[in-house]
Amino acid sequence: EPRMRSPENREFPTREIHRSPPVQNEQKAL
Repeated sequence: EPRMRSPENREFPTREIHRSPPVQNEQKAL
């Protein structure tokens, strides 16, 4: 359980931050 939670916890916060409103700012820059 802790092994699957480790990688998911790392990608979870990263994906949530990319999905946040800043995502629109990054899409405009792209």
